[in-house]
Amino acid sequence: MYIQFHLNQKPMKNLSLILVILLFIISACTKPAPPPLTPAVDSVGDKNKALIAQYTEVVVKGDTLAMSAFLADNFKGYGPLLNDSTDRAQEISIWSRSWKNEFSSIDFKRAGMIAFTNPANGPYPGDWISDWALITVNYKNGYKTFTFWWHAVSRIKDGKIELTRTFYNQNDFFTQQGFTVTPPKPAKK
Repeated sequence: MYIQFHLNQKPMKNLSLILVILLFIISACTKPAPPPLTPAVDSVGDKNKALIAQYTEVVVKGDTLAMSAFLADNFKGYGPLLNDSTDRAQEISIWSRSWKNEFSSIDFKRAGMIAFTNPANGPYPGDWISDWALITVNYKNGYKTFTFWWHAVSRIKDGKIELTRTFYNQNDFFTQQGFTVTPPKPAKK
């Protein structure tokens, strides 16, 4: 549409016509506001987070008999070292021995937990939970209490923990216990 203004019209009339056209254009371009966004409900992720939270509670309370209800028969645990690994029986045995002989309590302060799913055709497929916490371990055998940041990523399948990869600074444990790290002597040239 082409509008031609005549110079012989009164300036106020021209201004009124321009304002009417601008208001029409603006009102035609204005869209109603979209409805507010609501977060998607991830019922699988919520169930898996609850499973990990319940398992963690069992472990930090030392209820090693209840651990088996959470771990898949083919469970594998990895970390923190590259070649560290345990199966279901070893995992329960290590925790049982530690609670019997070493730990008096564990304080677990969760910093965050995230659920995510990796596609079936990609690396590490499945439903995962990433869990992050500040942990304080108290001993009954004279070792000093120590606190460390811990992170674990666990794959959940059929309502059981199938795989866990744990990350923490193991050297931090030793230095808090009073151990020192001595670097090797430089190689002679």
